[in-house]
Parts: sequence; C-alpha cells; structure tokens
Amino acid sequence: MEIGRGKSGRRAYALDEIGIVPSRRTRRPEDVSTAWQIDAYRFELPLVTAPMDSVISPATAVAIGRLGGLPVLDAEGLWTRYADPEPLLAEIASLTDEQATTRLQQIYAEPIKDELVGERIAEIRAAGVTIGAHTVDHVLLRGRSKEEQYATIRGSKDALESELGQRVSAFAYPFGGSDDIDDASVLAVEEAGFSTAVTTCPGSVRSGDDPLRLRRRMVMDWSGPRFAAQLSRWGIW
Repeated sequence: MEIGRGKSGRRAYALDEIGIVPSRRTRRPEDVSTAWQIDAYRFELPLVTAPMDSVISPATAVAIGRLGGLPVLDAEGLWTRYADPEPLLAEIASLTDEQATTRLQQIYAEPIKDELVGERIAEIRAAGVTIGAHTVDHVLLRGRSKEEQYATIRGSKDALESELGQRVSAFAYPFGGSDDIDDASVLAVEEAGFSTAVTTCPGSVRSGDDPLRLRRRMVMDWSGPRFAAQLSRWGIW
C-alpha cells in the first residue's frame, strides 16, 4: 500500500487479527484444547518440568500445578539441603562460570535433611498438587536386578504414602533416558503399584502411549510467543 509520495509499505497485523492454521482447516484458539491426561490425572497445560534447582522451587511447583502443568521438584537439590536456599541461588546467578563451579561444589556438600524433604512435599501437597515418586536413592536403574530396582522404587512410594497419608501413583525415572532404564525397570514400577511413569526421552504424549514410558519435551526460558510457536512445531497446539 502507498504511505506517501513514492513510498509503500506492507500491511501489518496484530495478534488478535490472526487465526492459527495447524492444518487445512482454520481453528480459533477458543476451539482448541491443549489438555492431556495420564490415567486419572488431567492436565490443562502441556508442560512437564525438569527436576532442577534452576527450574523448580516449591512455590514454582505449586504455581505450575495450579495452572495445570506437571512440575517435578528435585528432592536431592538445594530445597532439601537448606531451609531457605534463595540467597544461595541469587549468589550462584551472580558468579562467573569459573566461580560458579567451585561454589556449587561447596553448596551441594551440605547433606540432605529428611525433615526438609517431608516439609517440601507437604507444602506442595497442601496446595492441591499431586505428588509423584522418584526412587529412594536416585540410582541408575538399568543393569540392576529387578529385586534391587523394585526395592528403591517401592521404597520411595511407601515413604511418600506414609508422609502424605494417601496413595501415590505417579513415578519419574532417575535420569530417565532410554539408556538409563530397561524392561526390568518398567516391570518393577508396574509391580510397585504405579499407574504412570515419566522418562526424559524427548517426545509428546499421545493417546495409546505406554503409561509407564511417557515421553516429555525440554522447555527453555522462552518468551510466550516463542513457547507458543514451539508447541505448534511439536504438534501440541
């Protein structure tokens, strides 16, 4: 279009003027659902978080759970070693890469405190977020006997159920890659009484997937539009 003598420009559009077209048919956002389901659990947000101190705190886990996502808290991270790790996290963020490595080794030398593990779990559960298990000692499962795997998997379930006073049916494999678990791992999870288990193998959860070998996507520190574009690229939205 002309915008002055001898000048022209292209028509621009605002977001509310655009309809997303994931296929041959145009779908308005209000006609599309991103909800997904694992066994009896329905999640409105297609998001599974990584169990990392840099990603999840108890407060973040509560917020993501309330929004409909699936948060995973690292029970061997800073939140179970220190009553208030926020100052330490702020300190780490201010350091150079060289300084951070040495300081992280010092910070993580603090032993895990069982009472803090219970407090974090109770804090998240009190907010109405479902709690899942992750083994007793975060060992590499592949290659261990089925009895050893069952003991650490079932032990984590029993400990959580004793702490919470309710059934725990969701599980996340330690490390979780295809080289980190084997058929004995999956069988031990099933025999321990879990109905769902999450790996770290990349991929989206589809109808008909094995509920004990669920995949997940890695989400980075993206802007809202970038995240929306990535969901579309993955075929989720």
